[in-house]
Amino acid sequence: MWEQRYTVRTVSDDHHGGEIRVWKRGSVTVQPPWVSVSCPGCGAYQVTCLPYGFLSRHPELTAAPEPRPLRLTPPAAPKAAPVVWPTRLLAALGLPVLAFVGYELWRNLAGLSPSH
Repeated sequence: MWEQRYTVRTVSDDHHGGEIRVWKRGSVTVQPPWVSVSCPGCGAYQVTCLPYGFLSRHPELTAAPEPRPLRLTPPAAPKAAPVVWPTRLLAALGLPVLAFVGYELWRNLAGLSPSH
């Protein structure tokens, strides 16, 4: 069972002498609830319209809350924090490597140039 709220506005029809009912959900004009209504849960079209407040007067008809599913697997262990390398260690390792690679490049490039 579910409940939807509608606002019904009755307007007089001056040309024909009758009354017109305008159904709204929120600010949108919609068809009356008994026209092409279907269950939002299963999509069935065999539904019945009940008066406003029916579920509040009959709480035994509302569905019980869904039970929480059982957890069959143990919870996963939390991930370890990423390793943060200290800046001094990176500089101590990186600068000698950079100096060695730079020297090797200079020596190879200097060896390719003809000497006079």
